[in-house]
Amino acid sequence: MSGTVCSKQVSNGSSSTAMKADHVTFYQANKPLIQLTAFIGCGVVCGFTFEKARVIDPAVIQDQMEFSRFVMLKIFLSAMATGLVSFSVLSVIPATKQKFAMARESFVAPLRNKGVLSSAVGGALLGIGMTLSGTCPAMVFGQMGGGVPNAVYTLLGGFTGVMVYGLIEPYIRSVIKPTKQAKHNWLDQYMSTSFATLALPMAAALASVITAIEYARPWTTEVITTTTSSILTTTSWSPIVSGVGIGLIQIPLVLLVDDTMGSSTAYCTLLAQLIPTSLSKTALTYFSKVINSMENWWQVIFVVSLTFGAYTSSSLSNSYGTVDGVSISHAFIGGFLLLFGARLASGCTSGHGLSGLGLLNMLSFVNVPSVFAGGIGLQLVRKLL
Repeated sequence: MSGTVCSKQVSNGSSSTAMKADHVTFYQANKPLIQLTAFIGCGVVCGFTFEKARVIDPAVIQDQMEFSRFVMLKIFLSAMATGLVSFSVLSVIPATKQKFAMARESFVAPLRNKGVLSSAVGGALLGIGMTLSGTCPAMVFGQMGGGVPNAVYTLLGGFTGVMVYGLIEPYIRSVIKPTKQAKHNWLDQYMSTSFATLALPMAAALASVITAIEYARPWTTEVITTTTSSILTTTSWSPIVSGVGIGLIQIPLVLLVDDTMGSSTAYCTLLAQLIPTSLSKTALTYFSKVINSMENWWQVIFVVSLTFGAYTSSSLSNSYGTVDGVSISHAFIGGFLLLFGARLASGCTSGHGLSGLGLLNMLSFVNVPSVFAGGIGLQLVRKLL
């Protein structure tokens, strides 16, 4: 009897191992298609959610900077809290711990030559650009999909900002490069504790803040809502629900590309394709690392799909082109500052804001407050003038 039981256990173990091997083989054989499908899906979901949360409206961003509306803050904090929980889960599951560690390494790699000064100044410039243009680097593509007037000029300003930064990057690097590498890249590392031990209480604290803000300022009083038979055709979704959806996008990105949400690198990748190889090796060496780097193309696929997601959402709810845009000058200058600042800090609101803070990166805790300081400061000056 015992021999029969043992043989069954061995048989079951062998069968389980064979199934796992088959799954691994299937994934490796179809990896490019699986990744492409995931990037498109994540982009569409993100764009659809942006449009439903109404954060493609420039006034929503600008009103947040003067604290007259809190839609942007609710979606930002909800996405960040969800990211903290998601990353915590990935950091403790044996099968995903290595993926989480690799995603962290991918995030911090571009920051090796960055310090507090570049993170702070870059963040402030990005925040000023947000107030002027009423958008952020990823949101520009959502505005394009939602038919927001003059969003194309924000996009052109963004590409111009990247080009100018690429031209003077060697000089900037020589001026602001830190004299020594940071001893600690991560807050949990600095505090000598595990990631989840620190991240989960932070997520709980953020949830409390979100609840308090929603209680004081219900989202239904801050955006136009319509009642329809389907959530797909309604004009607006709760920014809290939308933020949770955006935060969950981090999971497939970590598992499939060992990376986290971001968008400003997509501008570099696209612009690099227009630069002759001779220039990328001489005057524009900043773009040489992305001109033929396939690992950066996932962000391009993501933002293009984001555009389609926003377009689909606005078409279903008949809200395409109903949002007022900023002036052409504000759109272009704002776009320039958005991307120049993002490249200076090596991260934007989705990169440093959602991913960096979610991963507990030390420089992100410098960058994000600087973003809001720059944006709020400019908006206060505009109100006073």
